[in-house]
Amino acid sequence: MLKMTYDMDIESVAVNYAKKCIFEHNEDRSNNQWNMELGENLYVAYSTNMVDSTIRMTQAVTAWFNEVTLFTDTSSLANFVFDEATGHYT
Repeated sequence: MLKMTYDMDIESVAVNYAKKCIFEHNEDRSNNQWNMELGENLYVAYSTNMVDSTIRMTQAVTAWFNEVTLFTDTSSLANFVFDEATGHYT
């Protein structure tokens, strides 16, 4: 099983791009250590009510997680092959 670790370089890429406030994928999100492009999950919602904002963020994460029902080909994960239908889950 692959182990997940926290990477400060990846955090830096994400933080620097987020500061630009551009709602689209970062075109420069390669990670040379793994020789692959970093994934990004984008979601937008608006509310002036903090409770609504929390609910909307929960809905976003739930929607991404629900892609698990579409994930049937485990070889794509082992070989790091992106599949648009399950990209958020994987």
